[in-house]
Amino acid sequence: QWWMVAIVSGLLFIVLAFVIIRQVQWPLSGAAPAEDSIALLGQNLMSTYALPFEAASVLLLVALVGAIIIARERE
Repeated sequence: QWWMVAIVSGLLFIVLAFVIIRQVQWPLSGAAPAEDSIALLGQNLMSTYALPFEAASVLLLVALVGAIIIARERE
């Protein structure tokens, strides 16, 4: 019977998401979009935030390797 619960939950989620998206008056931003936001992001990641960016990437890599090791031990 879990599949029936999954179907009902999925349908309920879709209906609620549709109603929320259609009924909410989403405000428009008054700020103009940044012209070179992607270039500025890349420049900041490779200069100002290079060390935190690399630390986060190493942390994610360690977490991924740890998850793989834990998954292999359970087999």
